[in-house]
Amino acid sequence: MRSTARTSTSARDLSPVLRAEADEFARVLNHILGGYTTRAGNLAALAAGVIGAAPGIIRMPQIAGASRTTPQALRRLLDKEELDEAALRLALVATVPAGRLEAFVVENVWVDIAAGERDGHGRHIFCLGAVSAGAMTPIGWAIVDSPPPPAEADPSLTALDARAIVGLVSEARSDYETREPGALATLGARPVVILDPWFGTDHRLRAALAEIVPEYVVAIRGEDVLRNAVRVHPYETVDLTRRVHDLFDPLPETGPAASREILDGSPTRDGREYVAGARRGPEAFYAIARPYVALPPGALLARLPDDRATALAGLAASIGDSHAARRLRVSDFHHPTPQGVRRQALLASCFEAMRAGQLVVGAGS
Repeated sequence: MRSTARTSTSARDLSPVLRAEADEFARVLNHILGGYTTRAGNLAALAAGVIGAAPGIIRMPQIAGASRTTPQALRRLLDKEELDEAALRLALVATVPAGRLEAFVVENVWVDIAAGERDGHGRHIFCLGAVSAGAMTPIGWAIVDSPPPPAEADPSLTALDARAIVGLVSEARSDYETREPGALATLGARPVVILDPWFGTDHRLRAALAEIVPEYVVAIRGEDVLRNAVRVHPYETVDLTRRVHDLFDPLPETGPAASREILDGSPTRDGREYVAGARRGPEAFYAIARPYVALPPGALLARLPDDRATALAGLAASIGDSHAARRLRVSDFHHPTPQGVRRQALLASCFEAMRAGQLVVGAGS
C-alpha cells in the first residue's frame, strides 16, 4: 500500500528555543553516554531535528540541514557506530521508579512504506511504556519490518511481533532490576497490558508472556470467538460458540463485570486465564487476563483470581493510548534500518523526558 503521507523536503533551522533545548540535551547525553562531546551534540541535534521537523515524512537530509551536520554523519551514528542503548533505557526507567510503577503497557502502530522505497513493505512500531499516575512514559522500543529477512525461522508477522513484545518486556524487567535490584520482586507483580486487540485470541503471544511475567492483560474484540469452553458460573460451563460480548450482555454501565474462566485443562490455577469486560467511557472493553494471587499455604483461592482478573481489565480499560510513536515522530521517520529507527525513538523519548523536567544531568548514573 502506498503511503498517503506527504514528504517534507525543506530543511529549516531549529527555533531558538529548540536550539537551546538541543544544547541542554547534548549535556544530558554526554553524561549518560560519555564519549566525545561532538557525538553527543550530533545525537541531540538529531533528536531535536526530528521533533521540530515540518509535518509529513521525515528524511535524513532535512534533519541534517536543521541540525547543522551532514546526513552521512547522522546515518553513521544510527547505523554504524556503537551506541549504549541500555544506558538510554536506564535513564528512562529512572524517571518512573519501581515504587510508582503501576503497569507496563504496549502500544503499537503500523506504518505503510511507499512503494519503491522498501518495495511496498510495512513497519510495525512497538513502544513499551511505564504507567504511573495515569501517565505513560516510553522506556523501550522495538521495530519489526515486514516481510522480515529470509533468515527468520518463523517469518509470520504474528510470531515476529510476539517475539518483539516479549523482548521489550524482558528488557524492561532487566532494566528495573539493574536500576533498583529486587524492587519489583519486593513490591509485587506489575501486569503487562497489550492495548491493541490486533492479536485477538491468538494464543502464541499469551503463551510467550506467561513464561516471563505473572500477570498480563491482552485486549480482544467483542466480536472475537474463543476456541475454549468458558465457565460462566461455578456450576455452569459454556462452549463458547458465541461472540465474546455475548458473555457480558449486557455489560454493566457502572461497576465491575464478573470475569469468566477459560477452561483449558490446566491441572492448577497457576496458568489459567479469564475473559473480562469493563467500560472505557461509553465503550465496552474486553480482554483476556491472566491474574496472579499470592496466598499463604493452605488458603483457599475461592473467587480471588476471578476478582483479580476483573480488576486487571478495569486497569487496562483506564489506560488510554498515548500515541507515543506519532507524538515523538517515530512513525514519520522513514529511516531504512530498524536499528536506526529504534535508536532515534530512544533519543526522542529521552529528549521528551528532559523537556518535561524528568531527565536531568545525573539521571543516568
